[in-house]
Amino acid sequence: MRVDVAQLVARMHAAISAQTQDFQIPKPKDSQPPAPVKQAIDNFLPSALTGPTTTEIIVGVGVALAAAGMFLLLRSALFNHLIEKRVPPGSARGASWAFYTFLTVTTWTATAGFVVGMWSSIPFLAGGGTVAIATLIFFLVSYSGALRKAK
Repeated sequence: MRVDVAQLVARMHAAISAQTQDFQIPKPKDSQPPAPVKQAIDNFLPSALTGPTTTEIIVGVGVALAAAGMFLLLRSALFNHLIEKRVPPGSARGASWAFYTFLTVTTWTATAGFVVGMWSSIPFLAGGGTVAIATLIFFLVSYSGALRKAK
């Protein structure tokens, strides 16, 4: 018995078309939840999902810039301290800039964590912590190297 595939497909198509000819997709109902439900949802959304406001971002950047300015004074104090210990100026400059980098990177990471509200996020803690520890190690290595070059 030989089956003609084209005829079989045509009959199946006709049968399916006849069954679905009267089918219509129902019109959507109002998709907005009632006001109490919407208010409850808004109250429980964490700020990390809604994002920081413009005011929070401006305050965070201002705090980080003010801290960076204060860290320049600390960098200068460390540079002068190393010079008094008879460390060559190049090594003292390198160690003081490493100190400034450590403080600034750590402050920017902490500020971003507070503004965005990501302190409970493991990826943020892992990334920010890794960068802070790396810059701390860089500072400690350059500081000890500078002290070893003292006359």
